[in-house]
Amino acid sequence: MLRINLERGSRDPNVLRFLIEFGSRLRFEHFMAALNRLVMRHQALRSAFFPRRRLSDGMRVVYRHAALQALPCALDEAQDTEAQLRSYLDQTPLHVPLDQAPLLSIRFAQAHHERRCYALLVTHRIIMDVDSWNEMLEEIEELRTAFLVSASGEK
Repeated sequence: MLRINLERGSRDPNVLRFLIEFGSRLRFEHFMAALNRLVMRHQALRSAFFPRRRLSDGMRVVYRHAALQALPCALDEAQDTEAQLRSYLDQTPLHVPLDQAPLLSIRFAQAHHERRCYALLVTHRIIMDVDSWNEMLEEIEELRTAFLVSASGEK
């Protein structure tokens, strides 16, 4: 997979894309906080891969810290937010640079004149498949719930 990623550049068939809808920007921010805690807990998410000239595989480096930054998507306010994001996913060749940790990227957009917020999460099959994605979502929900409970002062 490392060789395909390096050869194909932005057209990597091993890139996984997910569109997630949140009821509000606050829920998205809680998701991001939980996702960053998840990145800190799992070495695979803090890994980067570097090619070696004489070997067919690459060298894996695990970073101590690898914060995930959410980047905003610039969208046309006159058009439907979700439709624009789906079109972006369908038409844009997405790429996950394997030599940069974390091996996730996220872009977000606030629906115009609404509370809804959307996130585009992009990752690579080298660290995640659909089954591990579902497990990751369960763990994010547990972390998010624990954060909300601790933030409210409940025990």
